Amino acid sequence: MKTLNFIFIIFIFKSICYSQKSDDFNYLSVDKINLVIKEANSYLKVPYLYGGCTRKGIDCSCLVCNCFKKANLNIPRNSKAQSNWHGLLVKKMNMIQAGDLVFFSSDKKKTVNHVGIVIDNSQGLIKFIHASNNKKKVTYDYLSSKPWNKYYIKTKRLFVTTDNLKVDTKKQYDGKYPQASLRILTLKDIENLKILELQIMRNEIFARHGYEFNKNSQMIEYFKKQEWYRNIQKITKDDSFIYKYYLTDIEENNHRFIVDYENKKYNMPFGKYSYASSRLLTDKDLKSLDKYELKIMRNEIFARHGYIFHLNQEMVDYFNNQMWYKNIPKVSSDSQFIYEFFFTQTEKKNIDLIKHYEKQ
Repeated sequence: MKTLNFIFIIFIFKSICYSQKSDDFNYLSVDKINLVIKEANSYLKVPYLYGGCTRKGIDCSCLVCNCFKKANLNIPRNSKAQSNWHGLLVKKMNMIQAGDLVFFSSDKKKTVNHVGIVIDNSQGLIKFIHASNNKKKVTYDYLSSKPWNKYYIKTKRLFVTTDNLKVDTKKQYDGKYPQASLRILTLKDIENLKILELQIMRNEIFARHGYEFNKNSQMIEYFKKQEWYRNIQKITKDDSFIYKYYLTDIEENNHRFIVDYENKKYNMPFGKYSYASSRLLTDKDLKSLDKYELKIMRNEIFARHGYIFHLNQEMVDYFNNQMWYKNIPKVSSDSQFIYEFFFTQTEKKNIDLIKHYEKQ
């Protein structure tokens, strides 16, 4: 990763590793972040010790605290305070760079309780160093590996890298439809494409970021034959992870645009209870339905957005027999991802009402 043109923004604290905030900031020279990384690497294999802050034993937050102290940056002592401290929130995985802090949570409330320092981001693989309670030592891990891809909360930067903010107008993308990653698509770009071509265009966006196809047999076979894809470092089989943290704003827009066009072109949405996606449901709509029909109605809302059924065999069998569902572009097997990123407010309210009736 390039280390040119770094501008580091720091905030002054009155005492070392104290959590008091300040609105003052200074600029650090380019070599400072390298000192942080060098210091972090020097702790490799040091034993993990909760509350420890020495080379005889150290915990995750003190490792971060000690390393940034080398750059004269005094930050809070615990991971939760560090996650709330001044800094730039980095939302896209391809923008994460060495020196960024990655935060995790292993509890249901998603309260930050662990932190690491990014060492490298090469070919989409984000390597970080941390004091691991599980491994009982300071070690390296990858953000895309388990359990860290599930525990991951956010990334923050204590500096600004001007080099990464520049737009590379000469950047080239592989694939049959590179324009889907380069610029906003228009109707002219897609109106003459067949459904398979639209699916390829849409899935190429994920493929460029190292998505490993594992559910759609047609796409698995197609991309196996693409030399450019075979040479790409595979990151994860979790499509929602790629969507949330790797796709650019342009790619998110184009993916949604293609899916919407596929739905309209092939006369979707369909289903037995299609009105559950077009208007708010009433008690009159639901009170005469048994629990099985309510379940169908609820799952149809997910199905219209390309949810891939895989856990409930009853629903797998049902929707695999629905012609309208077979023609819908499949998006993800992560129901929460579909709910958060694709559902309208009407659909969310209808889901709540259906669940209420299912419980009766």
